[in-house]
Amino acid sequence: PLVDDPRVRATLREDVEAARAGLARARALDDPSVGLEREMPDPGADETSLRVGWRPPLPGRRGLRVGAAEAALEAAEARSAEELAGLVAQWRGAFARWAVASARAEALTAHHRALAALAGRTRARADAGEASGLEARRLALAAAAVATSLAEAEADRATARAAARTWRPDLPSATEPELPELPAPPPASAPMERPGLAADLVSDVAALAAAEAEVRSAELAAELAGRWWELPELEAGWKREEAAAGGAVSEGPVVGLAWTVPLPGRRRAALAAAEARREGARSRAELLRQRLEAEVEAALAAYRGATAALRAAERSLAEAAPAEEAARAAFDAGEVDLTDLLDVLGAAHRARLDRLDLHARALAAHRRYLLLTTPLAAPPAAPGAASEAVPENPDPRKP
Repeated sequence: PLVDDPRVRATLREDVEAARAGLARARALDDPSVGLEREMPDPGADETSLRVGWRPPLPGRRGLRVGAAEAALEAAEARSAEELAGLVAQWRGAFARWAVASARAEALTAHHRALAALAGRTRARADAGEASGLEARRLALAAAAVATSLAEAEADRATARAAARTWRPDLPSATEPELPELPAPPPASAPMERPGLAADLVSDVAALAAAEAEVRSAELAAELAGRWWELPELEAGWKREEAAAGGAVSEGPVVGLAWTVPLPGRRRAALAAAEARREGARSRAELLRQRLEAEVEAALAAYRGATAALRAAERSLAEAAPAEEAARAAFDAGEVDLTDLLDVLGAAHRARLDRLDLHARALAAHRRYLLLTTPLAAPPAAPGAASEAVPENPDPRKP
């Protein structure tokens, strides 16, 4: 599957690995400095100095720096999970569209065959003087019109198949999808019926987890920017002085301290920028939580509405086949005219296509609901061929 392609995984992990490297840098101690100096102030004396310097970490500053980097890594991990969930949703959508397009083409094929067979029988009866030639021509025209729609449906099926195979190039060429069953909607206990459940559903969603981790990182970075002083750099070395022409030689250790003196203007600017990033991260997380809660409620309501409409359409569609058989029998017996027959056949055909549209709408609403409520700890598993009903599906024919 495409989502298991190492190249796709590498793109999903790019920011994660960069954040992991940032954490390693934050945990690392400062590099020491080494200096070698050779002084010859006059021809009569030489000085050679070897110096090693190192700045020990200030525990409070280092802890803030590491904490900010750890939060940034959590945010990157959550963003990666969010992107993976989006890819799986696209995968599911591609296979769902293929299944719906295939079912629509099959429905049009059955309708065209029925009309063509009826037109053939009516033509034979007209040739025998038992039916009107006009009726035979009307049926032939009706079959031709459906043939045009069928050609468009077959083109849509081919396009949907090609799109689905980009996600599963390993599928056999003869594979055909099955229209997936819809899972039952979540219990009627909400989000809309029980206040607070929407917030519970999005409490560990990957997008919100990333936003909250970014808030923690920005808060620690702002606190770090407000701490100006650092420990001094410790210096130690060895100095050797030589007099000219075999004169006296003196040497000994050298120790010292060096401070970085912070300039107020630069520090205030860095602190202002860090505080602005912190407030922006807090606002984004709050707005995202509100939006997610609203979208979860909307997606759940849409799914419940679509499934209810679909169940009602299925109950009505149960009468379609008997009505078609009765209309054909009545037409053959001369009890109804051709107009009534075409009306019944057309109504039954439109009911079947309307049911497919409702099924596609319900699948889309369910995908959206799953995407919005995907927990960070368990991103959606890639199904065998993008099952709508279950996380994994070993049968590639079922999308």
